[in-house]
Amino acid sequence: MSRSGSEKIYRLLSFLVVLTAALIPSLIASLLAGILPILLLETAKLSNSVKTIAMILLWLVIYGSITEFFRRILIKRDAPLEDESYSRWLSIGIWLTPGFLLWLAGFILSWHFEKGVFLWLIPAGFLTSLLLGIIFPFRRHVNTPVFGCLGPLTALMIFCFGTCFIGRIGKPLDYSGDRVSEIPHLYSWQRQNYFPAGASRIKVRGDTMAFKWECSLSEKDFQRYVKKSPFPFRKYTQTDRRIPVPFYEYERRERDGGGITLRYSVPEEKFYGNFSDH
Repeated sequence: MSRSGSEKIYRLLSFLVVLTAALIPSLIASLLAGILPILLLETAKLSNSVKTIAMILLWLVIYGSITEFFRRILIKRDAPLEDESYSRWLSIGIWLTPGFLLWLAGFILSWHFEKGVFLWLIPAGFLTSLLLGIIFPFRRHVNTPVFGCLGPLTALMIFCFGTCFIGRIGKPLDYSGDRVSEIPHLYSWQRQNYFPAGASRIKVRGDTMAFKWECSLSEKDFQRYVKKSPFPFRKYTQTDRRIPVPFYEYERRERDGGGITLRYSVPEEKFYGNFSDH
């Protein structure tokens, strides 16, 4: 890679930093500026699709305006410093901007296709940014410190917010059958530990964020499951609840209601589960 090539790439990455940095303030500004349009759209009793399109157009206008503002104050005033050398640390920071965005892309692809192989984009993005910044450092410019710090910080924030938001989106679970392997959208660990071997007539309802299930299971198969299960079950022979006794139960719940409850009813020969992520 020649120095002139590095300068061109520096300009492209600088613009990417501007696009990245404008994203978060544009979303905040759209929420504030959208209050009145939302009220007007509600009054007009338009369809939800029209409301969605209107809000997207509002965000695009605000995002474009903020991007153009940042471009004028940063890129247009960003001249190289003739008496300065190359800066490897700041170059790494500039390269980390697309690197962290690549992290988010890997997480989204892994969530959508349910393939863990896409998560390799996370270490790949970091190592590639590190190597490019060290091997092909950019010349120092007036705004090199701004791009080298603001870009990766904003991109990392977008990655964190994006993973939290996507992680709260549940995929529908609706299954009836006898094969645990056919239950959609669950992790292999959940299939292995939430559904004992030998289970039949399985019914699952809910979504990946909160779901309930039940299945038929012989006591012999349950005892085999308990020996390998990571959950310490407790046996109940008396209870004030309307549950046939004896039964085995494991429960771990958080203050917000999230957690898991597993129960095996001996008289019914049924295994019940209730999972919630919140």
